[in-house]
Amino acid sequence: MRQTRWLCSGLGIVAAILSTGGCNLGGLNLPGLPSTGQPIAGSAFNLPPTPVITASITRGVAPLTVQFNSDRSSDDGLIVSRVWDFGDGTTSQLISPRHTFTGTGTFTVRLTLTDDQGATASATVDIVVTEAPVARIAVDRTSAESAPAVFNFDASGSFDPDGEIVQYQWDFGDGSRELLPVVAHTYPVPGTFRVVLTVTDDTGVTSTAETLISVGIPVPSVTLRIPPPSVKNIVVAAGSQLWVQAEFDVDPSAARFTRAGLDRDRDTCDARSVVYDSSGQQQGIIRGHDGPVRAAVLTPDGQTLLSGSDDGTVRAFDVASGTQKYSVSLGSTVQALALTPDGTQFAAGLASGAVSLRNVSDGSLIRTLSGHTAGVNDLAFSSDASRLVSGSSDRKAIVWDVAAGSQLRSFDHDQAVRAVALSPIDANLLATGDDAGVIRLWNMADGSLIRTIDAHDEAVNDLLFSPDGATLYSASDDNTARSWNPNSGAAGTSFEGHVADVVALAISPDGATLYTGSDDATLRSWNAADGSALQTLQPCVSPVAAVAVSADGQTIVAGVAAANDIPLDTKPPSGNDVVLTVPRALSLADVPSLGGEDVPPGQYFLWVEVDTDRTDPVRAYAEATVQVVSGFTDTISSDTPQIPLVNDQATVLVAPNVDRQVFDLGPMNAGDRIFLSLSDLPGYGEVFDPGGGFSLMLLEESPSNPGQYDIFAWYQSGFILFTRDTRLVVPRDMDHLYAVVDGGVSVNVRIARESEIVDTRPQRVLLDFVGGRGISVAGLDPMDIPELDAADFNDFFTVNPNFGASDTVTLKQTIRNTVESIYADFQVDVFTTDDTTQPQPPFLRMYVGGTAPLGTTGLLGISDYIDPRNETATGAGITFAISVGQLTIENSNLANPVTNLNDLGVAIGRVAAHEIGHLLGLRHTQESGDLMQNEGPEDGDPTILRTLKRGLVSNGEQLFGLAPLGYQDAPKLLEETVGRR
Repeated sequence: MRQTRWLCSGLGIVAAILSTGGCNLGGLNLPGLPSTGQPIAGSAFNLPPTPVITASITRGVAPLTVQFNSDRSSDDGLIVSRVWDFGDGTTSQLISPRHTFTGTGTFTVRLTLTDDQGATASATVDIVVTEAPVARIAVDRTSAESAPAVFNFDASGSFDPDGEIVQYQWDFGDGSRELLPVVAHTYPVPGTFRVVLTVTDDTGVTSTAETLISVGIPVPSVTLRIPPPSVKNIVVAAGSQLWVQAEFDVDPSAARFTRAGLDRDRDTCDARSVVYDSSGQQQGIIRGHDGPVRAAVLTPDGQTLLSGSDDGTVRAFDVASGTQKYSVSLGSTVQALALTPDGTQFAAGLASGAVSLRNVSDGSLIRTLSGHTAGVNDLAFSSDASRLVSGSSDRKAIVWDVAAGSQLRSFDHDQAVRAVALSPIDANLLATGDDAGVIRLWNMADGSLIRTIDAHDEAVNDLLFSPDGATLYSASDDNTARSWNPNSGAAGTSFEGHVADVVALAISPDGATLYTGSDDATLRSWNAADGSALQTLQPCVSPVAAVAVSADGQTIVAGVAAANDIPLDTKPPSGNDVVLTVPRALSLADVPSLGGEDVPPGQYFLWVEVDTDRTDPVRAYAEATVQVVSGFTDTISSDTPQIPLVNDQATVLVAPNVDRQVFDLGPMNAGDRIFLSLSDLPGYGEVFDPGGGFSLMLLEESPSNPGQYDIFAWYQSGFILFTRDTRLVVPRDMDHLYAVVDGGVSVNVRIARESEIVDTRPQRVLLDFVGGRGISVAGLDPMDIPELDAADFNDFFTVNPNFGASDTVTLKQTIRNTVESIYADFQVDVFTTDDTTQPQPPFLRMYVGGTAPLGTTGLLGISDYIDPRNETATGAGITFAISVGQLTIENSNLANPVTNLNDLGVAIGRVAAHEIGHLLGLRHTQESGDLMQNEGPEDGDPTILRTLKRGLVSNGEQLFGLAPLGYQDAPKLLEETVGRR
């Protein structure tokens, strides 16, 4: 074997290829040799490894992921160990590790190799991790009506979080460029121009921002046609179709994209926190929440924002870039946030009543504090972070031991506690504010009440001590913020200017500037000493629900309680343009923008929007609110939704392809008048018979039969009187009035509360025995009705009874007596054409005589219509007396075959009473012995004793084979309409 060996020579150390030998180096230490200084006879000399590092990138923005490789490293033997030290406390022993640097700075990455002889060698490479600069464009306007037009651009709001910006570069989209941070640029010709600003920091990292400039391009306009402005309140469920149509005025040369959807606040903004500098210049928008932002705090270094939302999450964001660091789901609306002074822990107050204590670094749970029985509205840490105070709607403020998680003390109140604050100077001074506008100052050491301040006429929403503890500030529903001396309770300055509830407070670290957030959508700054207004900012049109100020006072954050849009037509962001220039039905089920979920119940606003490649989006909102309910039921149950009324009216859009849908109109009072019609879609017009089969029934719970439901009114196509003048007056207070819709027709409802006097209207009925020519009833062809004559029945008897004129008189009287006896308990006055005195209008006319027309086999009588609630007190009907005789005389198939004149008169009278019942508002039932029965073995048999009864409605009059849902209580209905005697 040949070996490389070291030799001694008068000329130095040389390498030779020898088979044997040795060398005395006189104590010289060489790599790979023992440090004994003795000759090493016959041993091989070892070279150290040669480390070679390659890195995919050596400079970038955090978090920076770098792929390292050491496979090009070498050794004259074997490399037995590789150790990477990434310079951030982490290591690896892989040949090609992949590592992410989450922090910023210069990291010296060291690779150390060890060979099989124990020799080692190292190499290093520097990885520079920085934060990207933030490019900000400010421009005095974004559009001009005509060219040439001058625009003033300003990039001075750009910044670098960990260095400085060394270069600004503008690209104005028309071929022009500029390197100054502030510049005026002229566009000589019309067009749409995309302006791009690129900034470069001192490490060479770049960032861009862009904006569109329109010159001579008209701004699009949107006009909603459907739903029309007259529709104010639309109620839908997931299966409903929400119809919309719009007109767009857009430059023909511009590419456009139209869409439609819902939001909760008529605000184009989504949930966001808006970042400003101390001068009020907007520095950024932080998005990520799925619901309105309710709380916000900044870490002491001003680099991290924590925000809480209706979506039940607390999210951490990098303030400079707006990127989300993490999100923690807490399962309940986050109503309050507080941060320990050192910024290591935060507490979240939830609508569930729990307080969640967590680490700021990663959101991990420390513990949950349970003690409140209602929502937690505010939180405050003590200056040493040992105690936490929570205020709740359960009328308590609780002091917690942060380390132990135990309750130290509880302070009871008369009203919900909306706000709490702890003095930064006096460790035991606690301030609380309640729903009644009262501020209380407490000694936390012994629990004593120090003083009470009647601060506001309405609820106190927030409390804040000045940094020196000398002043206490309060925010209230009375549209003001005020200052107080906590030592004396004396009033100080009033901060006035908001036009809605003031809900949030923050103060600069020097105590000179007070910031207020309000439901009027503004963030205002004030001179804290004298209350003078400094600046008003309006980030959106939704409330500013939270305000936070950084420890250096240079960053102010406004948490905006805006709701996110719900597009209903596309799969954002790559969906197709939706055609809205013709009526379109939007679906609320399986919505792509909600991850395939249905639109959740709640109040929304319908919008349509047009966006072009040359202009910002332009949006229009419908006049109507859109109320989404949980889902219509197919029977009456605890799940049946109550319709949200706006100004006591609603257009209820049911699913068009569902046979039966039930909803609750809610409580009614005696004297309420109900106006009903059907909605003619897609235009939301008003109709009363849309064609095709439909049924609209109003049901109330039976006063005498709990769990069963009585018909209040019932409309169907064709034979029910249903017009704009239909008068439905509620006779008594009701907890519920249910609407049952069969056939998928949508319903318009309006209620005039307690607008009518609850009374009854006695009914007059004329039995017309004379008849006449060309009489038309219920849409039948005109017919002749002969005068009633008993002789006309002689031929129906086996033995001719030879009825004559006197028998006719008797027959008429029997018919009259039968009708009167059936309605004897009610104010129904019966007249005949033989009477000297005839009824005064209005009255019902019942013709008695003649035979049913050909083609109407089995028809014994007919009426114009069924008049629910007998609102008109008019109408006409025919009792085909001869047809009744043909059916009943000596018919052994009937229960009581007619054998004499009296029985004949009774049978005819019962048929007449039945038809009069329709005109009085009565429907068919399946109840045995009921006057209105038309089903069962007794169906159509007028020889059976008939009375007015309560019975389940007829199967035969249900659409689509549906089961009957309501009962007709004829005595109760007549008592409410014509009245009892």
